[in-house]
Parts: sequence; structure tokens; C-alpha cells
Amino acid sequence: MNLLHLFILIPSLTYAIVYDTSVTRCDCGFSDPMKDSVWQDLWYMDFQDEQHSQQLYTTQDLFFANYIIPPKYNDSYPRVFHKENVEVVNNAIQIAVTINKTNSSDISCGGFGTDKHDFLYGSFRSMMKLTHVKGTVTGMFVYHPQGEIDIEMVSALQPPEAYFAVHPGIATDGRASPLTHGEWVFNFNPSANYHEYRFDWYPNLVVFYIDGAERYRMTTNILSQPGRIMFNHWTDGNANFSQGPIKEDAYISIKNMTFFFNSTESSLHCNNTQRACEIKDVIYSLKNNQTSLESATSSVAITTAVTTTIPTTMTSDSSRVTVRYPWLFLFLLYYMFNITYT
Repeated sequence: MNLLHLFILIPSLTYAIVYDTSVTRCDCGFSDPMKDSVWQDLWYMDFQDEQHSQQLYTTQDLFFANYIIPPKYNDSYPRVFHKENVEVVNNAIQIAVTINKTNSSDISCGGFGTDKHDFLYGSFRSMMKLTHVKGTVTGMFVYHPQGEIDIEMVSALQPPEAYFAVHPGIATDGRASPLTHGEWVFNFNPSANYHEYRFDWYPNLVVFYIDGAERYRMTTNILSQPGRIMFNHWTDGNANFSQGPIKEDAYISIKNMTFFFNSTESSLHCNNTQRACEIKDVIYSLKNNQTSLESATSSVAITTAVTTTIPTTMTSDSSRVTVRYPWLFLFLLYYMFNITYT
């Protein structure tokens, strides 16, 4: 499992070299020139190395849902969340909705969120593969007690759709208002492959994307308080939403999570670079496991601060990226001493 924060923690069972990178190089933020946006920090996690789920449960960067949400309606049932419904399987974090084999009315859900709860605006992205089993809801959202920004997928819908929402929502004549609720019909099978789900959160604006294409935007009731990012997979039998109950166990898979963001503690120093690192180059480097940095036009640099220990905590003024292959160390040293920063 790789976790990068520009700022980042990466617990790993395999040998790893950990590089401290944040303030020393990309300390001038992360830019999206197409959107005229600059974010101050980066938080990244993937699951390229198979991890034992017990190690996942002990990471200090995530918490796991282990509680009950009472039913909201007379004909629905409680959402019972167990942390054991979140595991690492096939290089992805898997969230299950499961049926008790001896009592089919006993259904368990799963979810997790970031321990960090001071995200305040940013671009939040995740590669996910959804379930084919009808009767569940997949959620990716920022949460604060005063409001939310949600992407939700209801597996019972045919053709499949994504729902976008901000809370508190507005209802018009008993129906969700398009000011705070939207939808997009998929032009692909979301359970067949991984696709990117994303929302960009600004003051007074949120823009929702799927596979990099804008699908909806809202400017009403936009959350203005810091929050945490959460993922869940659940059902409550509500005939008007999740539907169900499910007939078999259902699974979603999350390949990675990439957050470019501001926080209540963020600040830009620009001591080492005169411009922000471009998001597209950072994404390219992350996808290529940091082996193709020379292909990027802006720098995601590796510094000389090197340790072979695995950190158990993280700090907001440093980035760590774990590299899976020791031979890469020589390449990175060569790159580090030959790159020119603008």
C-alpha cells in the first residue's frame, strides 16, 4: 500500500525506500492550468502491494466504520457497518455488503474515511470499480456535521447512473432540486473496469467529473467548513433509493485515492520552485510508480532526505513516497542531481 502526502505516509510489508519530498520541491502547490486552480497539498494512497488487512486497520491515516445508523424510514432497516467489510484484495481496497449465511435478513455494510478532517477545498479523485449486484449504494464524499458533497452510485438503477448532491439539499414540490442534486447516466458498465470519480470543491462551487469529463456543477449550499473524505458501500432496503435487500454479497474496489487540496493548516512557501507542479504530471508520475519523472514537464522531485524506515505517523509539512524497488534509488539520485528546476 502506498500513501503519499505532499505530505505522505506509506505503510508497507515489503522493503521500501521512503523519500521526503513535500516542502523541498513541490512547495509552490499543484496547478491545473485548464481550471486556473492551484492546490497546496497532495494526499495519495494506492494498494499496489498486497497487504494484510490487519495492517490496513492499524494505519493512522484511515478510520473504519464500525457503527450502526438507525433506519430512516418505516420500511427500511439499519445500516450496520463492520470494519471487517473493508479489506485489501487484488491490489485494491474492497468494501463489501454481505449477507449472514444463516440469517439472510442480517446484512453488513462497510466504509472508511480519512483520519485527517481539515480538508478545505480541493480536487478529490478515486479510481473505483462498482458492483454488479443490485441493491447497494456506493458513496464518495466530503463530510462535515454541517454539510456534505456526495457522489453516489445506486446499483439497482438500469441504465446505471451517478448521483451528485450537496447537503443540506433543496426540495421543490417534494422533489430534489437541481440546484443541489444532479445525475448522469453512464455510457459504460461501471462494474466491468476501473473509472475515475472526482469532484472539485471551491468556495461557492463544486464540479463533478467522471473519467475527467465534467458531468455536473452546483453553486448552491456549497460546504464552507473543513471536513474528512469518506467512502462507503451500504444498503438499507429503502425501496425509493438503495432498494434491495441484496441476494448475494456485493463488492466495490478502490484502486487509489488522489487528493489535491487546501487545508486549515496549509500555506505555500515557494522556496524551491517558482511555479506549481502541474497536476497532470504528478498523476502521470504516480501512475508510473515514480519511474518516469523525466517525462514530466514540471517537477515532482525527490530530495536527499532518505530513510529505510516505515513511518507510522505523518506531518503536514512533509511528503513521503514509498518506492517498491531498491534499484530505483540509483535512478532517483541520478535524476535528482541532473534536473533543473524553474
